[in-house]
Amino acid sequence: MGRAVKDPTQSVLPRQYRLDSVSILSNLIQRDFDVCLDIYEHRFLTSTQIFQLHFPSYSRARVRLHELYLLGILNRFRPPKRPGSWPWHYVLDKLGADIASDMRNIDAHKLYFRKNRQINLLNSPRLSHMRDINEFFCRLVYASRQENDYDLAVTSWLGEASSAALCQGIVRPDGVASIQGPWGKLDFYLELDRGTEDSSRLQDKMIDYDEAAISSHLPKLLLFCFPNSRRERNASRALRSARLTVATSTLESHLDRPLDPIWLPLNGEKRLCLGDLQP
Repeated sequence: MGRAVKDPTQSVLPRQYRLDSVSILSNLIQRDFDVCLDIYEHRFLTSTQIFQLHFPSYSRARVRLHELYLLGILNRFRPPKRPGSWPWHYVLDKLGADIASDMRNIDAHKLYFRKNRQINLLNSPRLSHMRDINEFFCRLVYASRQENDYDLAVTSWLGEASSAALCQGIVRPDGVASIQGPWGKLDFYLELDRGTEDSSRLQDKMIDYDEAAISSHLPKLLLFCFPNSRRERNASRALRSARLTVATSTLESHLDRPLDPIWLPLNGEKRLCLGDLQP
């Protein structure tokens, strides 16, 4: 009978800080620092999302994330799900928060790291929405990392807090990103719709986006990603903009084939690839 191989994502022993922080840091590579910065920016990332951003395989991602957990760099939680189970959701632990604060040159106390952060996220009513936002961008990054005919790369991705700061609070998009392709650089906002806002709220939101579009440094492309095609059809009537290019799709279509022609411009007759949505 063969030996049972322990799953590296399952905690067998409690975390032990066997090395001092200097020894730990000296054995980290650039990818480990990048993972800490990404989790700082987006509050949490699942093991699958971190694999899509940084690793060549999911098995290597699981092993390394487990090591960073044991070192006290990352902490993790797993929300309940029936049936099945979610992958681990990783947040910064104390040492990871120190790494992020040093790299961003900010006071560690200003980080939203705290000992009950895991519990707060686990009980947050926005957890599912936040996970979907991260999934949208991680899937796009992963697709652009693979061999493709689009020659597209995601060069930046700001989380909700950074996006609101960039827009000076005029609008609060779910994310702001930049992609680079043969046609040059393309910046865009993302609104990941949950199907909870009525037409008047969407119209008010578009007024705010038109105001933000006056600023030359802000994107001129707004992507609305809807939970299903019915919501996309009904809500699109409220998305009128004088200054922005607006295109819509569904989250399922994006996660399935993010580089394909899935985006429908307002008043457009056919769907286009993301890179073809030039403002």
